[in-house]
Amino acid sequence: MSQTSKLTLLMVAAAALLVLTGCSSVSVNYDYDNNVDFNQYKTYTFAPTPENLTKTNAAQAQIHSGILDKRIKASIDMVMADRGLDSFKGGGDLLVVFHLGVAEKLQVTDWGYSYSPYYYRGAYGGRQIDVYQYQEGQLIIDLVDAKSKQLVWRGTGTKALSDRQLTPEEEQVKLDEVVWKIMESFPPN
Repeated sequence: MSQTSKLTLLMVAAAALLVLTGCSSVSVNYDYDNNVDFNQYKTYTFAPTPENLTKTNAAQAQIHSGILDKRIKASIDMVMADRGLDSFKGGGDLLVVFHLGVAEKLQVTDWGYSYSPYYYRGAYGGRQIDVYQYQEGQLIIDLVDAKSKQLVWRGTGTKALSDRQLTPEEEQVKLDEVVWKIMESFPPN
């Protein structure tokens, strides 16, 4: 595969990350510090984006776009408001940090050896192996105690990506669904 083809493929995958859409559902995992009383948290704010976040190529620039950041923040704001937490500019009990990524995946299915009733060049059977290449997007949402700077809750959503083009409104709806599913278990107690 040429360098141009790889870059094009990465750009398509990054664009698909905008909504984490696909045929399959979102796989969600979460973890939290079970020594923390989550009832103590009443406000939150988004942690500033690190200055050293470098955009080394077009795919990275697409993943880390201001438009996508705004959409993710809007989705998180909805969930936090539903949980009774208020956004607090300039501080808060919790800091919200999110991370995005796209990975190339390969799915190989070995259907085993099969026998054919037809004779073809000395063989009566063969193996059937299917290989499927796809991109997988991941959104991680971290909640950090603002005083101790310790991670207290993490939710991760992983999904096979689709290259289907959506309108900005459709992208926001899909992203809302993903964030709601990731944060379904927050707060844990």
